[in-house]
Amino acid sequence: MSRVFLLLLLTPTLFFLSCQKEAGKGGQAKITGKVVHHDKPIPFASVFIHYGSLESPGNKPSDYQDSTRADEQGHFEFKDLHKGRYYLYSTGWDGLWTPPSVVFGGVPAEIFQRKEAVEITLPVSE
Repeated sequence: MSRVFLLLLLTPTLFFLSCQKEAGKGGQAKITGKVVHHDKPIPFASVFIHYGSLESPGNKPSDYQDSTRADEQGHFEFKDLHKGRYYLYSTGWDGLWTPPSVVFGGVPAEIFQRKEAVEITLPVSE
């Protein structure tokens, strides 16, 4: 009888924990995107990702768990992610301005499916 009572008591807790989103590496999903400033790509921008949050943790590289570099067209990719919440932040140089200006910005992203490919635009500004 006490085992049945314990099971009934723990079932809602176990259900709640199993529904939690587990952000981070080790999954089969990915986030791809493009870093842009005024709709123009920012080549070779640094892109950082923070696991488990839709809000910015800050603007220092140490505030993020992983990073990558965009290609010459501003495209980037984070793969092998679990479903969950993420915040992406980027910084780079916009060479179309004289002198070139530092641009930065961030956006939230969420993966809902285990094997989902989420595509975002990451706008940056001065």
